[in-house]
Formats: sequence, C-alpha cells, structure tokens
Amino acid sequence: MRTDFRPARLVLGLAFLLAAGLYLADLAGNNDIPWWTVLPLAGGALILATAAGLLAYGVRRARSRRADPADDPPPAD
Repeated sequence: MRTDFRPARLVLGLAFLLAAGLYLADLAGNNDIPWWTVLPLAGGALILATAAGLLAYGVRRARSRRADPADDPPPAD
C-alpha cells in the first residue's frame, strides 16, 4: 500500500511546532513573545497550507490523467 504525500499537513505541522517552540523559549526566559504571536503565524500557515494543498491536488490530478489505466491494480472487494 502506498500513502499519498500531503504537503499541507506538513506545512501546518511545522508552523505549529514553530509556535510551540516560540512559547517554550518564552517560558525559558530567552525571549519575550506576546501571546497573540500565534494568530498571524497560524493565519500565514493556513494560507501556505491551502496553496500547498491546491498545488498537490493539481499535480495528483495531472498524474492520474496521464496514467495508463492498465497499470492500476484491480479494486479490492
């Protein structure tokens, strides 16, 4: 079984890991991060994830159009 690559999930995961890292740095006393910092970070991540998801969808759709139907395995019942 092969799993599809989902770049939108990767972008969102990395953005929220970055937000968690910023808050951990704030807790450690290294930085003074305002509480609202995550809002523009999350908004930007959602926009980037949308673009990455649409691009990946377009690539998958173009590949499926070019694929030979004879190469597809038969459906499992």
